Amino acid sequence: YSEPYHENQNFAENRYSTIKSTTNRVMNRSGAPANTWLLCLLYVCLLLNHLASAALHWIPPEQKLTGRTPDISKFLHFSFYEPVYYHAYSDSFPSGSNEEQGWWVGIALNVGDALTYKVLTKSNKIIYRSAIRSALDRAINVFLHLVGRQHPTILAIKFLYDRQLVKKMLKCVMAQVYNDRWLR
Repeated sequence: YSEPYHENQNFAENRYSTIKSTTNRVMNRSGAPANTWLLCLLYVCLLLNHLASAALHWIPPEQKLTGRTPDISKFLHFSFYEPVYYHAYSDSFPSGSNEEQGWWVGIALNVGDALTYKVLTKSNKIIYRSAIRSALDRAINVFLHLVGRQHPTILAIKFLYDRQLVKKMLKCVMAQVYNDRWLR
């Protein structure tokens, strides 16, 4: 136990302080609304449990608990409160797009496979989907489709040495800018 107003006496308070400050930083940088604070807190706790900790001699808490190295690939695809498109199941045919926009708010631990995510819908409901795509920049998504999805580092190296790839990207971006002007 610790005295009131003496948080330094309780070792758990230090970790909670880290969680709170990291949650605030993620919320500020993502532009997430205040009502998503609990989703962000859960995301930060899960993320910190998968990252190596100096207090555990650079072993992730998840590995210390289970004895297995945790898979961090589920954290690499999207960032918190990133706009995404997800498949909306409807019975109407033919219709417009069967995709709706939502926001990526975390990883589903007990639903689906390892790459099943939590998506916040426009009606503030949490749904679980494994097939989602980013809605951030259509030009970049089109370009990634053209060159194939590859790790950003690999693409950066290719950009340094492949002028044709750079020209292809610029054409794609310019075409997107041109189309966006006509859509407004």
